[in-house]
Amino acid sequence: MNRVVVFARVPRPALVASPFSPALPAAMAAELHAALLADTLAAVAGCTADGRAVAWAEGDPADVPAGFRSLAQRGEERAARLAGAFDDALTAVGDRVLVVGSDYPALRAAHLDEAFAALATHDVAFGPASQGGHWLVAMSRPASELFRGAAWNADADPVAALDHAAGLGLGVAMLTVLDALATPADLARLIGECAAAGTGTPPCGPHTYALLRAHGLVG
Repeated sequence: MNRVVVFARVPRPALVASPFSPALPAAMAAELHAALLADTLAAVAGCTADGRAVAWAEGDPADVPAGFRSLAQRGEERAARLAGAFDDALTAVGDRVLVVGSDYPALRAAHLDEAFAALATHDVAFGPASQGGHWLVAMSRPASELFRGAAWNADADPVAALDHAAGLGLGVAMLTVLDALATPADLARLIGECAAAGTGTPPCGPHTYALLRAHGLVG
């Protein structure tokens, strides 16, 4: 089966405000995170997955759309949480599992289908983020050793994980680089990209774009 697990934080001010402080009020930071999450879930709903879930980092789970399961991430560190997600989702030969973040405004269903296609011929696929870390980690077979001894924090150099996987004899595919939206500087960049797009296709999903318009940040 093709499965997607979205790693997300519950969009409540106390849980999502700090990366944008003091540039955004806590309530607006929560609205922005909720919009990004809604666009991420729309992308996941549109891809060729057989199973879909949201794994929450902390707090009581939020509502999820029909067709999604709601789960809790397991473990203190990101490496342990990734390992746990793959342990739970890679249950049979032929399974392909994507774990994707929720802070990437340009994410589309096509990016996820590209990852599933890569897993047809590779053990692991990484979607690197431009600021460091990954927007996606994908696997087609269990390899818990991948999450030992490598840097898996949010801003780690993606090449470190690539080298680690290659050293374990895993076949690795590198996917499209995406920009995160996790800091005030990221938000300023996205607003500039929206202005440059004009009346063309926005560089973010419809929920995020509508929120930026509602707050007068884009025309």
